Amino acid sequence: MATKMVKSKHGMNTALQKAELSNWKEKIVGFGSDGAAVMVGRVGGVTTLLRADVPHLINIQCLGHVLELAAMDAMKGNDRLKKVMDVLKALYKQYHYSPKAWRELKELVDVLHQKIWKPTNLGGTSLSLKLQEDGLTLPESLHAFETAVLKLIAMETEPGEHVEGFLAQTGEGSFHNVQLVGFGERREVFSRVKKELLSSVVASLQHRFQGVEFHRVLLAASRLVDPREWPADQQELASYGIDHLSTVTEHFADVLDRMGCDQVKAKRIEWPSAKVIIKSLPQSLQQNAWQDFFVDDERRKTFCNLLLIVELILVMPLSTASVERGFSAMKRIKTDWRSNLSLLHRFKMKHLRGICGPQFRVRTRCVSLALGLSRDQ
Repeated sequence: MATKMVKSKHGMNTALQKAELSNWKEKIVGFGSDGAAVMVGRVGGVTTLLRADVPHLINIQCLGHVLELAAMDAMKGNDRLKKVMDVLKALYKQYHYSPKAWRELKELVDVLHQKIWKPTNLGGTSLSLKLQEDGLTLPESLHAFETAVLKLIAMETEPGEHVEGFLAQTGEGSFHNVQLVGFGERREVFSRVKKELLSSVVASLQHRFQGVEFHRVLLAASRLVDPREWPADQQELASYGIDHLSTVTEHFADVLDRMGCDQVKAKRIEWPSAKVIIKSLPQSLQQNAWQDFFVDDERRKTFCNLLLIVELILVMPLSTASVERGFSAMKRIKTDWRSNLSLLHRFKMKHLRGICGPQFRVRTRCVSLALGLSRDQ
């Protein structure tokens, strides 16, 4: 395991060197991952190894993964839902690994004039699609988390969209003209289990997000750049953010010094002026105010030191969604039935580019590619 971790760090360093980022250790401020032990292990994880060279590095687990794990934790703690999960996993394996079974099921559905969707692997959540965005910022992530918790709490008394639709279809104790035996009693059990599950999910969310939400530097950074956190009272606003700014600058002092940031000027001159400008904007425009600061040449020059600090906060890696999408794209080529790309790599790549037409002979073309022959041959 230790060797694997060292290799991961070496591989990352090699890739960044090839990308002509030889000074990446001087600029890196955060490390985002899916939370696997090889990445975040306290003894020899990649994060631990990196911190030997970059002491101020902040480790952040992908918030989308955290949300999914929290939901899965809650479901595994409920015996009824564990049985449902086992059934769903069995259905996925049955029709994912057996083309014959899936073909026969589709034939049956066609006879009944119904629609069917192929079962997918159990996992994933849409509690907050915001957490899956590539350009996710720290204030947006914490706001999305709070929104997701409020939605879950509301569902304890009011059903969500999908549950409401299901209850509407089974209102008379039948589903697609099939009578549901004992549905009235089971409906009460369903309501009780639903409430227990939602309470468990909320508790699990709050526990798993604790490392992000209550990290001293991250919390200070979020409150610093999020105008929604700023007080409305002018007297309170005048002194607001000084302690948050100090927390961030102290943690990233080495980075800011190398970037030539005048921290004293940022705190005493630029920060008070920036608060006045942003708070004078309509509330609907305040959220994107920092973006305007970066694109406006005059303001970028006036607030050059403060914007260096804000930039450190806004580039924190909070999601690995783009990496997961890359894995999904790779699965189009490397499948369960073709795990070795040595012979079929070029053929599959050409296939995805769309050269396979009606006259394309797959078997002959595979042999030609394996032998290294050109298309004309």
